[in-house]
Parts: sequence; C-alpha cells; structure tokens
Amino acid sequence: MNQVQSAPKAAAQSKDAESDAAPSTENKSSNKRRYSKRWKSIQRVERGATKAAHRLTKAVTAGVDVWMKERDKSGNHRRDGGVKDARKNLRKAIRKTVREASEAPADVFDALSRVRLPEVLGLGRRWF
Repeated sequence: MNQVQSAPKAAAQSKDAESDAAPSTENKSSNKRRYSKRWKSIQRVERGATKAAHRLTKAVTAGVDVWMKERDKSGNHRRDGGVKDARKNLRKAIRKTVREASEAPADVFDALSRVRLPEVLGLGRRWF
C-alpha cells in the first residue's frame, strides 16, 4: 500500500520539476497590439471611434431597459400607469442613457490625442 500512495506524489513532484525547469515561452508583450507604421495612426483612431460607438450602443440599450422596467412597474401599480407615468419614466431612461453615453466623446479624443493629426489625414505620406 505504501507504494501505491507514493506513486501519485512522485508523479506530482515530477510535473512540478518539469514546469520549473522548462522556460516559459509566453511573453507578456504578446498581448500588445501590433500595427504597421503606415496604418498605425488610422487604426488607433478607428479603435477609439469603435469603442465610442459601442459605448453609445450600450447606453441606448440601458436606457431602453430602464424605460421598460419603469413602464412595467408603473403599470403594475395602477391602471394605465405606464401611460400616465410616461413622462417620469422617460426622464429616468434619458438620464441613464446620457449618463452612460457621456464618456463616448472622450474615447474618440483619447484616441486622437495619441496620434499626430497630419498622419491621420494622410498629409506628408502616400496612401497607396
């Protein structure tokens, strides 16, 4: 029985020894975005614009979700509550949408601040 119990321990120890001995091929910089020099500026601006569009889409979705939740809550409280409280519900939905969408312009301008404008506009470089 001693031999049976010691075999898994030996296997676990050999696995640890192998993992310590073998150098890791994973490089931390492999997650870094790679761009060619020619298209780097445009890709960074496009990434910021896409991020802003995604943020706006999420904000509108959140606003519609608030609208539906508040409409249903109003409808459950009283007859025709969804219609009678429409103004209040719309105010809450717009507040949520604007709050979440307010960061979208910052995404675009952050991307623009990291590049030189002449490069983005193609001045001084050939596009083809």
